[in-house]
Amino acid sequence: MRQHLTEGDRISLKAGEDMVEPYVFVQQSSTEGEVDFQAASTSVATPIIGVIQNSASSGEAVTIQTSGVSLAVAGAAIALGARVHVGSIDGRIDDDESGTAGACYVGIALEAATAAGQVISVLINCPAVAEDGGT
Repeated sequence: MRQHLTEGDRISLKAGEDMVEPYVFVQQSSTEGEVDFQAASTSVATPIIGVIQNSASSGEAVTIQTSGVSLAVAGAAIALGARVHVGSIDGRIDDDESGTAGACYVGIALEAATAAGQVISVLINCPAVAEDGGT
């Protein structure tokens, strides 16, 4: 059953690269006011902002949901209720921290995914929190 989405807090920034797939996590770019795809979330120092809600070409505005419930693209199978992490370079999520000390979760899966590419509802947890309380 599809979870209802909440409006949550949203901001608009410029895409620092082509973002053709909505519902993936993004990070602050090295250029002020821009965002890039979030790479694997292995440190709370990683500047995870939230989930993009639309596709955009580089330089165009992208809306980012920073709180509440959002859709998110799975990078692998995900269990219902699992803490999810950004597990790849394209901002997709998974529930496997692979024993990484300080691995950060970016949300909680409100639905299960059986395969990569599925879109599920996630309760966003940004800024990310380290699984073990580490840095």
